Amino acid sequence: MMQRLDTRTLPDLTDSEIEKISASTGNKLRFEVRRKSVLGDDGQVCQIRVRTAVVVNDRYLKPDTEIETEAGTMTLDAFWKSDHQKLRCQATFRESGSANGILSLHGDFEPFLFDNGTRIKYVLPADELRGRMPGAWIERLSNMTNEEIQECWTNSLRSMDAAQQRRILDWVHEHTRQRLQLLKEVLKSATENWERERIEATNVGVVAGLEAEGRVPIEYQAANLPDILPSVEAAIFTDTQHDLVLTHTQGLVTVSEKRPTTVREVIRENDAKNNDIPLGLLIGRYQQHELGLRLMASCSFLKRGTNDTLVEIAAPTKLVHTMLEVSHKRARALVGIIEHPAVKNDGTLIDGSGFDPNTGFYTRIPKDLVPELPEKITVKMAAASYRWLCDEALADFPFASELDRAGAVAMILTAIQRRLMTGAEGAPMFATSAPVQSSGKTALVRLMSYLVQGTGLPVTSWPTNDEEMGKHLLAILMEGLPVVLFDNLPEGGKIESDELAKACTAEKYRRRILGENREGEAPTNVVWCFTGNNIQPVGDFNTRTISIYLDANCENPDRRPFVRDDLEAWCLAHREEFFYHALIILAGYRRLLQIWQEKAGSRKCVVCGPTRFQDWDRQVREPLIWAGAPDPAQLFERNKADDPQKEGRAVLLETWFDVYGAEPVQLKQVLHDCDEFGNAARDKGLQDAISDLVPLSRLHSKSFSTLLQKFVNQWLGEYRLQKAPQSSKSNSSAKWFVERRKE
Repeated sequence: MMQRLDTRTLPDLTDSEIEKISASTGNKLRFEVRRKSVLGDDGQVCQIRVRTAVVVNDRYLKPDTEIETEAGTMTLDAFWKSDHQKLRCQATFRESGSANGILSLHGDFEPFLFDNGTRIKYVLPADELRGRMPGAWIERLSNMTNEEIQECWTNSLRSMDAAQQRRILDWVHEHTRQRLQLLKEVLKSATENWERERIEATNVGVVAGLEAEGRVPIEYQAANLPDILPSVEAAIFTDTQHDLVLTHTQGLVTVSEKRPTTVREVIRENDAKNNDIPLGLLIGRYQQHELGLRLMASCSFLKRGTNDTLVEIAAPTKLVHTMLEVSHKRARALVGIIEHPAVKNDGTLIDGSGFDPNTGFYTRIPKDLVPELPEKITVKMAAASYRWLCDEALADFPFASELDRAGAVAMILTAIQRRLMTGAEGAPMFATSAPVQSSGKTALVRLMSYLVQGTGLPVTSWPTNDEEMGKHLLAILMEGLPVVLFDNLPEGGKIESDELAKACTAEKYRRRILGENREGEAPTNVVWCFTGNNIQPVGDFNTRTISIYLDANCENPDRRPFVRDDLEAWCLAHREEFFYHALIILAGYRRLLQIWQEKAGSRKCVVCGPTRFQDWDRQVREPLIWAGAPDPAQLFERNKADDPQKEGRAVLLETWFDVYGAEPVQLKQVLHDCDEFGNAARDKGLQDAISDLVPLSRLHSKSFSTLLQKFVNQWLGEYRLQKAPQSSKSNSSAKWFVERRKE
C-alpha cells in the first residue's frame, strides 16, 4: 500500500533561501488555499480546503504573449477579454509537442498559465495586472447583456483599488442606466462579503498551515472544554514525533534520558564528581509548565480576534490543569522501561526500541546485546554458561560458600527478568553482607548494574523511620528505576520495614505523592538490594531476602590480589558475552519448559518446593537449578536459622511462661507487672525480653499486641503464644497465654 510522505519534519525555507532561488530561477514559492474533493469517513465525496505550495513565475508571461490554445492562437490579453474561462494550451515557455498547459482565470479575474510538465504557474507581473485589469474587465462586460452585467459586474473588483473600482462602477452606471446609489450599495455589500471570505480564507490558510506542520488546530473556548478535551488527548496520545505522553502513578508521564533525582550515586574514592550519577531512561512526571509546552508541540490553540481572524495562543491554563487531573485515566499505561534483552514466556527475546501498548513496556535495547542463541540449548550448555558467570563475571568476590555464589548469580539474573515477573510477591530482595569493610559488598551490586544496565548504580541511604521510607519508596518507583541499593546499613543492622514490606508484597505501591494532595500508585517491579557489615533480615523478611555473604578471611580485604584492576571497564567490555551466557540459562530453560508443557502438560522441568515467589521460581530459580547451581532458596532457610528476632521471641515466651505459667493474662497486666516489680529478678527478665523486641519508649498495649500478633500460634522451641477464647458478650480486653509443648 502506498503511504503519504510525511513532510512534517522537513525544514521550511528561510526568506533568504527563497530569495536566492527566485534570483537564480525566476520562480517564487507561495501557498494557496484550494478546494479538493475527497472521500469522507462515511464513504461520500466531500469538499475540503487544503493549503498547497505553488511555484510561481511572474517574469515570462506578458499581455501580448501569444499562446497556442485549443481555440486557436491568441494573446493573453485577447483571452482575458474573451468569454473563455479555461482553455487547454501548449506549455509555451519550453519545447513541448503536447497541449500540457492550462490557460485559465482565478475567481477574481486574474489570468494565469499553468504548465503541468514543470508544475509552474505563470502569472502577470503585479504592476501589469493592476494597470490592465479594469480595462480587460470592462472589455469582457461589454459583450454581456444588461441583465448579465448587473449579475456579475462586481466579481473582479475585490482585487482592485478604490480608484479602479470607481472606474468600473461609473461604466456600469452609464452602460446600464442603473441608479448610482443602488450600485454603491451593491458594491458595499460585495465588499463586506469579500472581507468575510478573506477572513475565512485566512483562517483556512492558518489551519492548513498548522496541519502541514503536523499540529492539530484546536479552536479554544473555555465553555467548550469538555468537547475540546478528547481532541487534545487524541492528538498528544498518538503523536510519535514528540515526547510520549503516557500514564504512570496516576499521572501523565514521559520517558527521557536523565539522571535520577530520588537517589544518589556512590562517590568513588578520589573521584567525587557530580557526573558520577548515571544517565539512563527514567520516567518523568509532567507538571503544569512541561505539559503546556508538550501540548503546543502537538496542537495549536486558536482563538477569535476582534475581526474574527484566528490567532494562536499558548496552551490554556484551565485545559492544562484539567488534563493533569483527569487525562491519565485515558492515556496508555507505562509498566516499565527495559534497556537490555530479556526472555519472554515462550523463550524468545525482548528486543527493539519504542513503546509497546500491548505490554506497557518502553524498550531501548542495543542490537549488539541481543545474542544469536542456538536453536537447541542443552543442559550441558547451560551448565557451562553458569560456570562462566561464576568463574569470570564473579571472579573477584570472596563468597563464603557456593550457595552464596549461586545467590549472587540469582541476583544478576533477577535484574534481567524483574520487569517481566508477575504476581503480587514479584521477586526476592538481595542483601550482601560481610564481617568487615572493603569485602566487595557494594562492588558486587555495582557489577550487576554495569553488566545488566550498562550504567552506574543508583544508591541511597536507609531512611530513619517508616514514614520517611514510604515517601522515599514512592518517589523511587515513580522514576521507574530498575535497581535500587540501600547502601551501607548500620553494622549489625536489621532489615525490617512495614512500608518496604508493603512495596514487596503487592504489584503496586500506593501512597500520597510528596507535595501533592492526592495519592499515587506505582508498579513495584524493582530489584531492591542492601549492603552492610553483618546485616540481617528479620521476621517476614527472612523469606523475602536472598542473603549473600562475602568473607575474604583476612583482616584487610582491600589489600588482597584482584583478577581485574578495573571491574567497571571489564563489565562494559564483556556485556555481549555476559548476555549470551545469562540468556543461555534463562531462554534454554524456558524453551524446554515450553516443550514439556506442549508434550506432556508438565508444569516444570525442575522438581523443587515452591517459594512465595512463584514467577521468580519459574524465571530464575528453576533455570539456575537446571544449570547445575545450588538452590538459592536455601538461603531463605539460612536466614530463618540465623534470625535474631526469632531467638528474641523464643526468649520472651520462655520468660513469660516462667512468670505466668499457662494462665491467661491481659497485656496491660503484663506491662504493669514489669513496671511495678521490675526490680524482681524474674520480672526484670520478662521486661528485658520485651524491650529487646519493642523499644521501651514505644511500649504500650497496642504496640505490644501488634508485636505478639506477628508470631501467635507459632512454635518457638518448646513454647507457643496463644489468645485465650472469649465469649461474644465479653467487653474485657483479650487475654494471652503461653503453652508449653507436652513431652
